[in-house]
Amino acid sequence: MQKAPLHMIYETASKYNIMALTSRCATSCVFCSHHQNPPEVEAFFVSDLTLDEAVTAMEFLDEDKKIIIGESATRLCEGEPFIHKDFIKILRLLREKYKTAPIQITTSGVYLDRETLMTLKSIGSIELNISLNSCTKEGREKLYKGRNLMESVEAVKNIASYGIAFSGSIVAMPYLVGERDIEDTIRFLSRWGAETIRIFMPGYTRYSKIPTPPDNIDDILRGIVRKMKQEIKTPLILEPNVLKNLTPAVEGVVPNSPAHKAGFKGVEIITKINEEAVFSRADAYYTILASVNPSIEYLADGVIEKTILRKDSGERSGLVFSYDIDKETVEAINAVIEKNKGKRCMLGVSKFGYWVIKECFKNEAVDIEVIENNYFGGNIGCSGLLVLEDVKQKLTEKNYEYDAIILPAVMFDSRGRDLTGKHYKDLEEELRIYTSYRLNIN
Repeated sequence: MQKAPLHMIYETASKYNIMALTSRCATSCVFCSHHQNPPEVEAFFVSDLTLDEAVTAMEFLDEDKKIIIGESATRLCEGEPFIHKDFIKILRLLREKYKTAPIQITTSGVYLDRETLMTLKSIGSIELNISLNSCTKEGREKLYKGRNLMESVEAVKNIASYGIAFSGSIVAMPYLVGERDIEDTIRFLSRWGAETIRIFMPGYTRYSKIPTPPDNIDDILRGIVRKMKQEIKTPLILEPNVLKNLTPAVEGVVPNSPAHKAGFKGVEIITKINEEAVFSRADAYYTILASVNPSIEYLADGVIEKTILRKDSGERSGLVFSYDIDKETVEAINAVIEKNKGKRCMLGVSKFGYWVIKECFKNEAVDIEVIENNYFGGNIGCSGLLVLEDVKQKLTEKNYEYDAIILPAVMFDSRGRDLTGKHYKDLEEELRIYTSYRLNIN
């Protein structure tokens, strides 16, 4: 793994509104993806930024968007933000510069003692995403290589009392910890005030050295989610959620949110917002987010209802959706298809995104083809881990019958290179095919 150059850190702030401060970690998870990469993959670690470097990175952030810390960005490996010796100082400087921007921090929770929580409360508008994974000593010892790190569990019990919003996440490995442990952890997060809980399917590649999930892991986790949805009110989302339509179905409602106060139950389908038809789940989410007191028409129990959702522009509604695709992306793809009208055109997507893209372009003169993640293998099925070798393999299967291909932008860095350092222009020259990749598709 290479050290990340500063320009990559600043670019990440500008493009994704993510501040990458460190790649150091505190937990050593058995499922850590950073240990599953072949040597030729261009992954980068972030040495702790100096205070001056962090201040410079702040200049590239957009104050009108949520500022994110602790999330993986492009090829940068994320770490534990609170391990950085100047992290609280950096947060204070962020708040001084961006008075009202929400700051979302993803953390293991190990360093969230009462003093730190009190400081976060004083800074204001902080949202935490706690990667808890297990709430039991036995479960945590299996997931963290013999370390139980129960400080994280204690932190969850204290967060809500400081008035800090938080969500929880679980990388669900029932074949290691048991189904009961996952169910108990979901109950625990719900009981202590998590706004949402995300259950992540454990991913593995052909390079993994960890125990791999059984073939029916998807069915097992869906069964757990179905069971727990009957028991708890906290919105519970399984990731990745392979969607097959654009129906703006509400997955859940955050307790005590504007949507909860307006009477939403989490079973609605949004049909119109401010008298305009809704295109997709993403369209519904972002339109509501940007609206002041939006008028919402929805279908519930076969009956069309209408209500006014009392909220400010930029204030979260509390309606929880799975992400599908936004209208602007579809329009951009259509523009490329139109540009290549009369040519044999292929739209390449991951297996997780296939059905949504198929629904968007079922009437267009383009072949929609799933590009398999053969390079990484395992159960990987996302576009962010596709490489040009995977694309070439698909084109070989199709006998190179296309004049143009459209690929997901997330496959490439800002210079047009994939995870192995290969440039898309090399594929164009080798196969004499036009490639468009500046599109946000799955």
